[in-house]
Amino acid sequence: GVGEEGLEPVVVQAAPVEAWFTVFYLGLVMTVIGYSAWYYVLARYPVAMVMPVLLLLPVSAIVGAVTFLGERPDAWVLIGGAVVVTGVGVVIIDPKAMCTAAADKKAADTQPDT
Repeated sequence: GVGEEGLEPVVVQAAPVEAWFTVFYLGLVMTVIGYSAWYYVLARYPVAMVMPVLLLLPVSAIVGAVTFLGERPDAWVLIGGAVVVTGVGVVIIDPKAMCTAAADKKAADTQPDT
């Protein structure tokens, strides 16, 4: 079986092409490109602004699974995704800025047209 001395090369050689594409994708796309993009964004924006977006990673993984693998998420997965997106929204959206924007809009709406 796997783990016995000398059988690992046989298992690796017998791996299907799809498995090698998965290894390549995880190694190149997810690691190199993903971390490069992450550090690029971190160099330009404050950590407090960028970090909550990282919490969307599980949601993007589900979207990728549905898009590329044809997965069908159950209700719990959808509920979990909604909770994550809501939580990130609560962290990112500044309530004071929202109140100020709403007050500015209301003041603009009540001004007579000139």
